[in-house]
Amino acid sequence: FVNGDVEKAQRIIGQCLKLDSNNAEVFLLQARIAIYSGNLPPCAAALEQALALDFEIQDMPQFALLRGILLNQKQSYAEAQKILEGGLRVMKNITAAQ
Repeated sequence: FVNGDVEKAQRIIGQCLKLDSNNAEVFLLQARIAIYSGNLPPCAAALEQALALDFEIQDMPQFALLRGILLNQKQSYAEAQKILEGGLRVMKNITAAQ
């Protein structure tokens, strides 16, 4: 995915999910690839699946970033801002704790 080979990344994600379909972080990566590709419905589905598997994932900055980008692209600007600001607060807390 880092090299821009989205199809290969999607195949690898599929293989990972066959091995462990309960890994919320794999769904976060799937959402990231979908948003990179401009595919909003698969991104939303992957974020929802990640959240269903691990409710605490909503406290991860990466989840907030992806959710905020998704909402922004859907023109839900106020909600996107709220989510992104929450993600920034989490990052500040993580940085302060280190």
